[in-house]
Amino acid sequence: KVSTGAVVGETRISDQKIPDTEALSIDGKGNLWIADTGDNLGVRHDIALYALPEPGVGNHSVKATRYPLAYADGPHNVEALLINRVTGDKYLATKAMPAGNLVPIPRILSTSKPNTLTVSDVVLPPIVTDGAITADGRFAIIRTYVAMSVYDVKTWKLRRTTFLPPQKQGETLAGEPGGKTVLIGSEGKHSQLLRVALDTSQAPVPTETPSTTATPSPSAEKSTESGRSRTNWWIAGGAGVVLVAAGGLVTRRRR
Repeated sequence: KVSTGAVVGETRISDQKIPDTEALSIDGKGNLWIADTGDNLGVRHDIALYALPEPGVGNHSVKATRYPLAYADGPHNVEALLINRVTGDKYLATKAMPAGNLVPIPRILSTSKPNTLTVSDVVLPPIVTDGAITADGRFAIIRTYVAMSVYDVKTWKLRRTTFLPPQKQGETLAGEPGGKTVLIGSEGKHSQLLRVALDTSQAPVPTETPSTTATPSPSAEKSTESGRSRTNWWIAGGAGVVLVAAGGLVTRRRR
């Protein structure tokens, strides 16, 4: 529930043990996708996506379809799952230094064998903690601990980067239906859910490298535009869980 942060339902995945849930996204058909892709040590060979009909408000126990994944070049740590509700395209985004990368997910997924993922040459900010695609399917929003970057999904060209209000550990991002705002969150009990303005317009190209010591705006309703060069993708340390708890328990908040 956005107004109070109250939990309005819990859904337990009854037939699967999910070691490191890191992201949630809903496709255009109303299916909820769960990304079990966390791998801080870079050693996992059992990552997967899980899909189930979006359960809605209330308590539920459901079964989920598991789609095993494997990277062609070895393990990666991933905390972001992006689904385009218009086209059906799905992507992961690596959480890495000095930069992340976009990882397209195959259109047709197998449940019986690992689905091979190839990391693309689309460069993303370092330490990506979450992401989403706007409801109209036009723009991708990639967040780090302190900023969000907007990309054109047709070209994957960066349009602008905006500092986010400071949070203890910025881990989550979800677009709202109107396409003018996003919700961002941290993790743990009593953490705040903040509404932030989303500007998808093309920012002017900076004439010089801006300072990386700028302070993010304290406002939860407004965001402060930063420079658009890679030097502005400044980050903070740490790792966490996106929106859901591990062990197969999914918590839903009313939007």
